[in-house]
Amino acid sequence: MVLTTYTETQAKDAVLDRIQANVTDVATGDDDTTPVKSQTDLVSETFRKTLVAGDYDRSVTDQLTISHRQATTENNSNDIDEVGGFDDPSAGNMSYRNTITTISKTSSINVYLDEIITVSIDQTVP
Repeated sequence: MVLTTYTETQAKDAVLDRIQANVTDVATGDDDTTPVKSQTDLVSETFRKTLVAGDYDRSVTDQLTISHRQATTENNSNDIDEVGGFDDPSAGNMSYRNTITTISKTSSINVYLDEIITVSIDQTVP
């Protein structure tokens, strides 16, 4: 059995809709250990920010892009090595965690981060 194109598209859209609904806040931290599915928090969170409607982009098929910025007044003197999406401004459930090349945050730079989440369905028949 395979899913039809219609059903596959509906399933991927439902997953992306759920992630967008659940991720209301983004946090960054300074730990670069490899992410694992069982994690519930960033390893070493240093900053968290609430997202607004314009931070989400679904213009690419099968993708959700979550964009956020750390201004010159935010999270200074911290390295940014990890990023996570949460459903609460101070605790909550983590939907994803990603590690990035270290950014040393100072008051002289704005940091712009985009998390691109792509959903695919593998229909390989065993």
